[in-house]
Amino acid sequence: MAGWQLGEYETAFPKDGATGVAAYAIAPFGKVLVKTGVEVGKKVTVGQLRHKGFEAAFFAIGTQKCKTLDIEGEDLSGVHAGLDYLRKINLGKTVKLGQKVAVIGGGNVAVDAAHAARRLGTAEVFVLYRRGLEEMPAKAEELEELKEEGIPIHFLTQPVRFVGAKGKLKAIECVKMRLGKPDASGRPRPVPVRGSEFTIEVDAAITALDEEADWACLTPECACELTKWGGMQVDPVTFQSHDPDVFAGGDAVRGPSTVIEAIADGKQADISIDRFLNGEDLHSGRGQGWVTVQEVQKTKFDPAKRAAMPRLPAKKRLEGFDEVQLGLSETAAAKEGQRCLGCGTACIQACPYGVIQFSPEAAKTHKCDLCATRVYAGDKPVCAEVCLTDAIAFGEVDLLRENAEADGLEVVDELSRESILYVL
Repeated sequence: MAGWQLGEYETAFPKDGATGVAAYAIAPFGKVLVKTGVEVGKKVTVGQLRHKGFEAAFFAIGTQKCKTLDIEGEDLSGVHAGLDYLRKINLGKTVKLGQKVAVIGGGNVAVDAAHAARRLGTAEVFVLYRRGLEEMPAKAEELEELKEEGIPIHFLTQPVRFVGAKGKLKAIECVKMRLGKPDASGRPRPVPVRGSEFTIEVDAAITALDEEADWACLTPECACELTKWGGMQVDPVTFQSHDPDVFAGGDAVRGPSTVIEAIADGKQADISIDRFLNGEDLHSGRGQGWVTVQEVQKTKFDPAKRAAMPRLPAKKRLEGFDEVQLGLSETAAAKEGQRCLGCGTACIQACPYGVIQFSPEAAKTHKCDLCATRVYAGDKPVCAEVCLTDAIAFGEVDLLRENAEADGLEVVDELSRESILYVL
């Protein structure tokens, strides 16, 4: 920030220095006074920082608190939280797991934990996930790498109790699940199958369910409010909280997300804090305005698929932590730069509202009524008007269905919804 004195107070894991998740991969830059060993909310409060002359605060605490299973035996020796385990590994610490390890979860942290355990010498590593493959949030390429490295995934399996002896984990009692109606996340809710309980003997378990922000740093004098999922509630443009001098961004606002988004949030908050300290309008000139494209692309897109990224052979990967992604060849990189990246063609470029979604592989779309004024005037929506391949048709849904069937086309009912038809 130009012209302002900066200071950083580490809010967690004080003995390891500045230990945000990104700290392991991003080199330090700039001049920032970092005070480690100071837990905000315990050794110092926001109110005390204000008293010391700090005029604004930016909370970038991430989501470094692991959610728990809340089942019996979770406090046994041998049960490790996913992020804690990965943090220790990255700091060069030794974590003894044994020869048979279960990783519980379905996200990228679970996948990373499984990879790490296998590379550090555990002979048998497997993943327990309570839903099915299609519901698993981990990236497809990550799951493919698990398969290549001989790490199986036991789907529709839910741990219900950690079994121990003399304070040490010995086994996990599980139950098989079936998928029921969708829950709040939109995914099918896993339901226990009665009488399906079974036990797996293990040497260790790594729980990698999800991560959340630890707001122990917010003391009573703070007027900040949290969202339902536990992130700080901020203005989406300025990142200012309900406390005018408190700002937040990154995972602490979004939930577990990407480093790129966290950096972008920090830059926008930087602008806001600078304006706040100067008494300026935080919103001025920062709203997103939609601009109609004047020159619409009229050529068809190249549907070439994404180039496959060469990877280190599975056997070689297990020897250590060398980079798995080897990079594209010069020829492949050139072709990748020429192909369509799925950004769409005429419809996306012409939409005056910027709401068109396009995917040649995934069956995804949406219903939009933003061109209502054109429809009332007897015109088609912009996307249907400019479509070069007649992929978008507009009108009464029953009539569209009749016309499609009359032309020998097939309406895919399982992909159709509301007033949107998928036609092959």
